[in-house]
Amino acid sequence: MSRLRLPDRCARCNQTGARIATTWPEGRTCRRCYQRATRIHGICPGCGDDRLLPGLIDGQPGCADCAGIPKDFHCTRCGREDEPVRTGLCAHCCLIDDLTDLFDDTTGQTNPTLAPLFDALTQQAHARSARVWLSKNPHATKLIRDLARGIIPLEHATFTKHSDPRKVAFLRELCIEHGLLESVHLDIEHFQIWVNTKTEVLEPNDGRLVKQFARWVHLNRMQRLAPPAS
Repeated sequence: MSRLRLPDRCARCNQTGARIATTWPEGRTCRRCYQRATRIHGICPGCGDDRLLPGLIDGQPGCADCAGIPKDFHCTRCGREDEPVRTGLCAHCCLIDDLTDLFDDTTGQTNPTLAPLFDALTQQAHARSARVWLSKNPHATKLIRDLARGIIPLEHATFTKHSDPRKVAFLRELCIEHGLLESVHLDIEHFQIWVNTKTEVLEPNDGRLVKQFARWVHLNRMQRLAPPAS
């Protein structure tokens, strides 16, 4: 009769049944604890160097060398010591690869019109968050690819007439922020869209009256109070 196998227990959080990512000197380590540990940077209490601190030294985060972790966490491309994301590359280098492909104008080069946005995204400090945003927003990534290839024009109407404008609203704001699109008063535009949406379900005469009131009273006031678009 085979022995009953006990569920894996993480040596760090003491949780059982968690997905084990690796085995370090203190024992088996779950995926969550591994990710948390490989994102801590600071001064190692063992050697005094400013490094990635995935290990534990007397219960405190320490560098891999001082904690006895037999793994090199340096990115194989840029040398940054960080959590390895893909084939030995850090999140920042993976983000650059992802965006280079996304912004390709079909000639192997970044579309020059979109270069300010490409530079802003690749130079930001939060590469992991940017990669998560890209992976969770297929509408935005498709729009970037289509813009880069010249399939659709870079103009406000491309965003406002999108099948789901909300899914690409943040991308539009980035384009405005980095000078790819002229500034507009988005709050006024959002109000107009909201009014149109709400009045679609009303009787035609009622809808017309509500729109007139919204335009004459609220919209005019918003336009008077709005600062000039830069």
